[in-house]
Amino acid sequence: MFSTQKLKKGDHYLKAGRHTDELDFVQDGLLREYLMIDGKEVTKWVSSAGYFSVDLYSFVFSEPARWNIEAFLRGFISCRQCIYLDHWGSEDYIHYSYD
Repeated sequence: MFSTQKLKKGDHYLKAGRHTDELDFVQDGLLREYLMIDGKEVTKWVSSAGYFSVDLYSFVFSEPARWNIEAFLRGFISCRQCIYLDHWGSEDYIHYSYD
């Protein structure tokens, strides 16, 4: 099941250094993915309505996020944990959950 979050301009959905296990779908508004280089914000991508936004490295490998994701314009996003990794075995397995 998807859950909906309302974001105001400037709200962060994800900050660098944190982990994410959710994939977000932009219903309305814009999300900006950026990082800090020498004290300056460098934008990598802007996701608009109808697109997904995620720090894929963090999402897939359960590592700290490298990108900040913030609302560039206010809007709504739908979040769902749809893929997770099981690190308990000797190999990594990707599990898909469907509701």
